[in-house]
Amino acid sequence: MTPPQMSEIVTPLSPAIRKALELHPDKNYGNVEAATKLFAEIQTAYQVLSDPQERAWYDTHKDAFLSRDGQPSSSEYCYDSRMTTSGDILKLFSKFSPRMEFSDSPSGFFGGLRAVFTRLALEEEMACRADKLEFVDYPTFGSQSDTFEDVVRPFYAVWSSFSTKKSFAWKDIYRYSEAPDRRVRRLMEKENKRLREEGIREFNEAVRSLVAFVKKRDPRYKSGIQSEAQRRELLRQSAAAQAAKSRAVNQAKLREHVIPDWAKSEEAEEENPDSSGSELEQFECIICRKAFKSLNQFSAHERSKKHVKAVKQLRWEMRAENESLNLDQCMAPFSDHAQLEQCNDDSAAFFFGHEESGKVQGGRNADADQNIAPIMEDSETILNPTGSVDVSQRADDALDLLSQELAASGLGQSPSTDIKKIGKAKQKRARKAAQQALGHSPELICTACNAAFPSKTQLFTHLRKYDHAQPPVS
Repeated sequence: MTPPQMSEIVTPLSPAIRKALELHPDKNYGNVEAATKLFAEIQTAYQVLSDPQERAWYDTHKDAFLSRDGQPSSSEYCYDSRMTTSGDILKLFSKFSPRMEFSDSPSGFFGGLRAVFTRLALEEEMACRADKLEFVDYPTFGSQSDTFEDVVRPFYAVWSSFSTKKSFAWKDIYRYSEAPDRRVRRLMEKENKRLREEGIREFNEAVRSLVAFVKKRDPRYKSGIQSEAQRRELLRQSAAAQAAKSRAVNQAKLREHVIPDWAKSEEAEEENPDSSGSELEQFECIICRKAFKSLNQFSAHERSKKHVKAVKQLRWEMRAENESLNLDQCMAPFSDHAQLEQCNDDSAAFFFGHEESGKVQGGRNADADQNIAPIMEDSETILNPTGSVDVSQRADDALDLLSQELAASGLGQSPSTDIKKIGKAKQKRARKAAQQALGHSPELICTACNAAFPSKTQLFTHLRKYDHAQPPVS
């Protein structure tokens, strides 16, 4: 279906025009005033219906006009006038030039734009009233002397998101009364709806573009933005100054605050946790030359087979050295408790130094002496008169019995934290000092050739080299 031509729209008006001429004031001599007013309304209606856009809009809203009673008001009369289109908005861009005056005159920047936006706001108000829609209160463009906060900011905030309420019915190209059936009518409605939506979109984009274009050139907006930036900078500086002042006050209070003694001691321990913690939590096995970080690790090490074997070996070596240094009389039973304590203290001072011997408890040694004496009598058979080593089963049994007795008496337990442990090197130096003090060293003699050797290592080397070893005495 092709859109109707202009001739098709004007032709039906010819009989109505001839009828309207009957109301001309020249033909109504007795009622000139009323005829003049009525004929003016007819002329306005003719102008509206002669415009395709205005007639399309009128055809859509004619029920609202025909249902009104009485004479139309001034706002209704303005609503019948021609609406502003997107083309009219685009023509306004050509009026802006660098030589344009920023004044409130009709040809100036503020006066001309104020009239344009006032007309657009009036058209939106009339469209909302006609369609019974909620009206949007569009602010005025204002004048040259208006402030940024009162007029400029609200204007651009609302108009930048402009959305028209007009139906754009004048964009319709088909009249529904000419549809032969409902199918054609639906097609007409679909096409007219598409054209209306397209017109609404173009009009909204044109108005928003005009607002953005004006905003870039509005001196009130530029100065307001600068003032706003300065205001924000001033607020930021004020906030920073207030924060600095608060920090200074807090630091002054912190300096004046007196920390109690109990808090100082805790802080000192927190700052230097390794100073005392290392001494309290450090556990060392002198025999195996190992250090442990906790008591549980040290206790587990004492129960290990390797540690027990090392303890047995050390005890055996110490008993052998006691015999070689003729110190066995100290292990004999005494009737007097004071003599036993003195002998133990002297022997301890000989091997471990006078500083460590003072820490030995006499009561513990007195209780264990009765158990150690018979064991030492059995241990005399370990070394034969010539100085050779007896490795019989009896020696192992004696060592096991000695370990059990020492464990029962408390001597075989791990040294407490009260007695300071010493290393093997210090023990070796103590033994050498004891030998030098006695003035003699143990003599090791080969029973086969009666050769004397200063150490066991040389004796064993001689026995292996010349095959002078003898079987143990049964």
